Amino acid sequence: MLEFFKDDVSRLCRKCGNRIVNPHMDFGCAAYCRHAAKCLGSLPPEAVSGSYELIKQRIAIAVKKALGKDFKSIGRSARAAAHAERLAREEKGDPAVITAASHLIYIDAETAGEILDHVGAPEGITDEILTIVKRRKHPAENESTNFKAVSDAGVLSQIEAAVNSDKTESGEIDRLSSRLVTITGKKIAEEMTTKLNK
Repeated sequence: MLEFFKDDVSRLCRKCGNRIVNPHMDFGCAAYCRHAAKCLGSLPPEAVSGSYELIKQRIAIAVKKALGKDFKSIGRSARAAAHAERLAREEKGDPAVITAASHLIYIDAETAGEILDHVGAPEGITDEILTIVKRRKHPAENESTNFKAVSDAGVLSQIEAAVNSDKTESGEIDRLSSRLVTITGKKIAEEMTTKLNK
């Protein structure tokens, strides 16, 4: 039996050498507080994943607020973020970077930086997210998996809008699909166009 003080986040077991998380500690504050890591020390995985989920939700709300009544961009941002989750999983990218950047691709980089600061996004991912947002339309030749996934998420949101529109011009979906760079992005586009042709 391992005994914890009430403010111990975790303790090292003398018998097995494993670090054990305090089962009586409530990590709820870690999900929303930007100072949680400083206050609580190293966080257990469940607290870290909860904080990324909350940050993702806060980014989505802040993007909607920043875009105001631009419902077209709000819709594209939400669709891009939805595609980003699958792209991150299947392309083995960083889901926190890919999803956050996909939410932010339809706003300017300065506003994106303000949003990331406001929601308390970790510094380590903020720099990468802002680099992707700034350079998305001007990619270099050998971009990272995260960059490619975000780029494809944006293109897929446009393909989805085109598939669901009555005003899609002939060849527009093929033109958009030619911009996809990941295997997963191409597969998702094919799934969308297959549904259209049924």
